[in-house]
Amino acid sequence: MKNESTSEPKFSTKTSATAEPALMELFLDSIKDIYWAENHLVKALPKMQEAATSTE
Repeated sequence: MKNESTSEPKFSTKTSATAEPALMELFLDSIKDIYWAENHLVKALPKMQEAATSTE
């Protein structure tokens, strides 16, 4: 029979107190960038549609 051990994982699941705010700031900045890009794309889509439409 195989002897199974119940040891702790070899990687840390705890986060550093100083790393968490930096990651949150990076996440929020990324979300803001995506929101900005989405809004500008929504505004540009009608112009793109008019430019792509032909009379044929």
